Formats: sequence, structure tokens, C-alpha cells
Amino acid sequence: MNKILILVLLACGTLATIQPASAASAATATPLPTLRGVLMTGDGPLFSLASADGNARWAELGKKFDGWKLDTYDAATGTLTLAKDGHTIQITLADAKNADAAADSGKATLADATALMDQMRFAEMIRKTVDQQREAIGKMVRGMLAQQGIKGAEADKIAAQQGKLINIMLDEMNLEGMKDDVAKAYADIFTKDEIQGMASFYNTPTGVAVLDKQPELQARMQTIMMPRMMKAIPKVQQAAMQMAQEAATPAPAPAATP
Repeated sequence: MNKILILVLLACGTLATIQPASAASAATATPLPTLRGVLMTGDGPLFSLASADGNARWAELGKKFDGWKLDTYDAATGTLTLAKDGHTIQITLADAKNADAAADSGKATLADATALMDQMRFAEMIRKTVDQQREAIGKMVRGMLAQQGIKGAEADKIAAQQGKLINIMLDEMNLEGMKDDVAKAYADIFTKDEIQGMASFYNTPTGVAVLDKQPELQARMQTIMMPRMMKAIPKVQQAAMQMAQEAATPAPAPAATP
């Protein structure tokens, strides 16, 4: 089992090549509406909504604004859920205040970054990348086993065990669920103009080609990286064995005090 864990840890180094990209609907590829006010009435709440182009009006639940249906409202958290083309978003009054502050400072908002993630097809690209990682790691482990002279049923058994460990790790990492964290990182690092510039690029034929060909590029990168990793593995294993031997060697007894 120790051998399997070492193989898994070595193989997992390839996960560092995962790049953000996502397959949400095109619904959020444009700036999102902002919630400017909530008015509680006897017939239910009314919501003051504004779009990026300056359109603003009051609307009630079940109605549409800028193509978005006002779906549900959580009064406890002040969260309004909007739905469009099978995609949902949640907005609050705090979002609008943050957006105003960010606009004044030139800082990107989380909504800006989230829209960019959707335009970059984040979920789709992550799924494809993870599938490529599973396949690439499996091939690399098979190669490592062959280098150690492990073949046949024993190799099949170890590879199957390794596959289960990799699946557990990838499932626990919930890579598809990290979109919000990646969007926050983009909003923290890039300015509003920079995010808008990236969005404009991905609307060009070249930008679309980059998104379309990203999985193919990732696969090609794996074929470039794998031989180099395989070449380094014997040295890594030798160093690991030496470290284990040193750790198992008893420390010399302290000199007797005269």
C-alpha cells in the first residue's frame, strides 16, 4: 500500500496544470442585474432592479427583468434568486453597494469575474481536464509499475487500487465546485477594465478558438510533461528510499557526562 500511495502522490503533481474555464450558460456572459431596493407591500415584495445599460424599474416575483425571471426571495438573508435559460443567480442589496464601490475604485466585482468564468466555460473545461487527468495519471502509474518490473495481475491490482484513490481525491476536491473561489481570485487580482478586456477577447474568433482548443492543448501538454516526469521518478524513488533508511537508523547515543 505504501508503494501505491507514493505512486498516487507522484502522479498527482500533474493536477497543477488544471486551468480555469467553465460551461455555464451564456446567460451570465453579460453583466448581471443589480438589486437597488426592496419594498414590502401587502401583496408581497417589490424589487428595484437595474441593468448595466441603465434600465431600471420595479418588478415583483414571477415577472421578468432584462430577461431574468424573479424566482424566489429569502427575506431573512435579503437574497433574490433570478432564473434564466436554466441558470440561476442570487443577488442582494449588498452586491449593489459593493459594485458601486468597486466601480468608483476601478476594482472588478465578483459579478464581473463570475460572468467571465461563465464565458470561459469553467465547468465544461474543468470536467474535461479532470477526465484527462484520470487517464494521464493511469498511464503514468502503469509506466512506473513497468519500470519496477511489476506486470500482469499484480500490476492490474495496483493500478485498480491507485485508480480508486485518485477518484476519491478528485471527488473530494470538488473541482467543479471551485468556480466561486476562482471568480473571487479573478476579482481580487484583476481590475474591472482587465476583466472586461478578457471578456472582449473571448468574444473574438481568436478567443473562441482558444476556448474550443483548450482541451486539446491540455492533452498535448500532458504528452509533453509525462516523459519528463517518468524520467525523474527513479531519482525521486531513490531519494525517498534513502530518506526512509535515514529515518529508520537509530540516532547515536549521547556522550556520557564525565
